[in-house]
Amino acid sequence: MLRAALVLAVLALSTPALADTGEAGVQFGVLRLEGPEGARFEPTLRTDFAFELVGPLHAGGYVQAVGLTLPLTEIALGGGVEVSLRPQLGWFRPSLEVAGGRQQLPSATQEGERSRAWTTSVAVGLGVAATDRVIVEARLAHAWWHQLDGGALDDRAWLGTVGLGVRIP
Repeated sequence: MLRAALVLAVLALSTPALADTGEAGVQFGVLRLEGPEGARFEPTLRTDFAFELVGPLHAGGYVQAVGLTLPLTEIALGGGVEVSLRPQLGWFRPSLEVAGGRQQLPSATQEGERSRAWTTSVAVGLGVAATDRVIVEARLAHAWWHQLDGGALDDRAWLGTVGLGVRIP
């Protein structure tokens, strides 16, 4: 994650253009899942890129890796598309995002395979501008699992993340 943050910081500081075309971000957090044994907390690494469509309206995609423990072990990948509102209000940037995609989970099903599901989510976040191009952001997302195989997990989850976003000119 440190390497990704350094790459994003170098991109933000080395490109002197006036108009933004989008934003790339990397966030680290925890996915809270409910199962028969109770709540489980799995570390998550999420990256996204969104193009600025009109004003604060952005659209793009994300890739998400979920592991069983730290460092990320038994990584399960997922990804999808997102649409978000990201207005800039002085130093602050609130965000509201709706996303959908496909996600694997590191927990195994009864047959020994990873759980897979279609997912939709709604997220809210608050970013603070560290520079004119770098934003430090905290996000909270609620996800719903659709057609979750295995049946041992609840059909919804929470994801809390903290990370960096870089405006790409």
